[in-house]
Amino acid sequence: MIHRSPLPLDREENLRLLNSDLSYDYALIGAGGAGMLWLLAMHEQAQLHGKQVIIFEPDSKTANDRTWCFWAKPDDPIVQSLSSVIDNSWSHMQTPHGPRQLDPYRYYHIRSATLYAWVKEIMAHYPGITWCNSPVQEVAVNEDGCSITSDQAYTAAVVLDSRLNAEQKAALQDAPLLWQSFVGYRIQIDKAGFDSETIDLMDFSIPQDEQCQFMYVLPYSEEEALVEMTRFGEEVLSEPEAADVLEPYIQERWGDFYRLEKEVGRIPMTLSLQENRTSNMDNRYIPIGTAAGAVKPTTGYAFHTMYDHGQALAKALPKGEAPTITKRSRSTFYDSLLLDILQRQPAKGKPIFDALFSRIAPKRVMRFLQEKTPFLQELPILASLPPKPFLQALGSHWWPKTSPVWQPVHAVIVLAVLLLLVQAWLPSAVVVISQLLLALGLLFPGIPHGAMDHVLTLPDHRITRKTWPFIAKYIGIMGLVMGLWMLSPALGLLLFIGYSAWHFGETDFREWRSFQGVPALLHGLGLLLFMLGTHWSTFVPYLQAYGLSAYSLPASTTDGIPVLGAQFLLIAGTFIAPEKRMAWAKTMVVLLLGAFLPLLAAFGLYFIGLHSSNGWRHIKQEHGFSTRKMIRLAFPFTALSFVGMALFAGIMYALGYTWSTGWPVFFVFLAAISAPHIWYMHRFYQQTAPVSAVTSPVLKKVG
Repeated sequence: MIHRSPLPLDREENLRLLNSDLSYDYALIGAGGAGMLWLLAMHEQAQLHGKQVIIFEPDSKTANDRTWCFWAKPDDPIVQSLSSVIDNSWSHMQTPHGPRQLDPYRYYHIRSATLYAWVKEIMAHYPGITWCNSPVQEVAVNEDGCSITSDQAYTAAVVLDSRLNAEQKAALQDAPLLWQSFVGYRIQIDKAGFDSETIDLMDFSIPQDEQCQFMYVLPYSEEEALVEMTRFGEEVLSEPEAADVLEPYIQERWGDFYRLEKEVGRIPMTLSLQENRTSNMDNRYIPIGTAAGAVKPTTGYAFHTMYDHGQALAKALPKGEAPTITKRSRSTFYDSLLLDILQRQPAKGKPIFDALFSRIAPKRVMRFLQEKTPFLQELPILASLPPKPFLQALGSHWWPKTSPVWQPVHAVIVLAVLLLLVQAWLPSAVVVISQLLLALGLLFPGIPHGAMDHVLTLPDHRITRKTWPFIAKYIGIMGLVMGLWMLSPALGLLLFIGYSAWHFGETDFREWRSFQGVPALLHGLGLLLFMLGTHWSTFVPYLQAYGLSAYSLPASTTDGIPVLGAQFLLIAGTFIAPEKRMAWAKTMVVLLLGAFLPLLAAFGLYFIGLHSSNGWRHIKQEHGFSTRKMIRLAFPFTALSFVGMALFAGIMYALGYTWSTGWPVFFVFLAAISAPHIWYMHRFYQQTAPVSAVTSPVLKKVG
């Protein structure tokens, strides 16, 4: 433990007064596999010279707490880097048709204790490396870096954290959850009995007992091997259960044995760890390892991904960049289907894996599992699998039976249907109801979700002297937009449509975890063109109110606007991650129902019911706030917005506008107030993407 005088962190100015020996270029929280691989990458790329690095690791990391395996080509960088600690490798794999070559790959094995000791020995040559065996309680991301609360107060320009965040930890406590649980014995037998060049990754010859379970055999020599029982299922494999299968399995094949070591563990098989990844905050707080989504949920393999991520970080950090671990959307889709099958029909696991390894060459399977195969090479792999369970999983994927039936979007759809019924019976009433609903929606969450912009910008979330430049900048942007409308309503309207399209598209695509700039913009343009095109006759008075009557189009031309919008929406929809296409389809239902309602109703259903609600939730998840706290934080700027709207309404009334005729002019105010909001939300999404990678700027210790 490092002993120094404690320094409180409750005042921002204390951060600037920290002693220089408590300030670091990098702080690493957790010196497990991911942390060690990053340190090794920094060493290999000569990035540690002259750097101050503190490593927080309460565990001494001297025991062999796990083993890592990966497959690679012998000349791959990972093999060259780690040749000093690779203690075994294999050239063949057992399949239902006998041993088959892995060429051009080999399967490699590393003991964690060996890796830990080797990297620690390397780090001992750097005077700037400091080890602290006290746990970290809290990390706060500030404008100038990160502050860390451990045995004392520390600061670091960049923090790399291997701990799960609160949402990831909560996801692992949710039921039902699929686990890869295992119990293994490292054994020795009296005479040669193992093929020292052949591994068996999945031997399904053991009883399945309505589970998906198999044996995993790694021979270290002809007399020594790791024999491990593994289960994919909601029920975690216990040691007594495993012993009842393991011991007879070993004795039947190799006779009497001596147990040298025991290995027990479990790995979560879930996409939620990837979906709830902590996002980089200005590249100052960086998750690594499992917290960064390194674990492939259907296999549990992570080591190669952690190595690649460590190398990429070492290369990018000196440039102020921080690459994240990316997953191909179709690979995530494949994983989701297999996880669905293993959870609903675990007994189907055996025929699926048997078919995969009996019909496809091991090298192709391994390349596929590394997500490096082009799509055309995946087709024969997919075709080799039994179709029925995957078709059933695909059906449940589009409308999951276990997912909550009542979701916010469903409430919006029901409200749209109710408005259609009111319109059928009382056509005049639906206009008034739409106006009232839109006004209520602006009260919450419409205006409040925009009133959180200071939270996205100011680290202390409070109104201080630093708030006034923010307010001045905000009002200045609004003034510029309103001035542009006064000078050129046509340009003001086009600009409003343009940045609104971007904002709507960005928010939706972040919600669907499918963000790409061009498809997102196309989606936003599509929904605005569809919404305005299906209400063009209603939109014409708006143009007239802006003095743009000359831009009114004949009916023969305007009929094509919603068609064009629908085409944009469909094209953009092809870029949605497969597992999110049902959410996209429900949004399309909301837009379609809105086409038969008044423009204000259609706009309110989407803007309030979907867009503002999603934006509010994204901020809430990212910062870990309760709804009550968010309302409190938003209140000052919500109140300012209401005051601004009241003043604007008073001006409109003085100029002769009524409740009915004032809406077009009110949209000018919305255009002005939304411009700075869109800018700050864009910065928020850039810093926190993918959305729902929920992290608080104050990160609590997990585990």
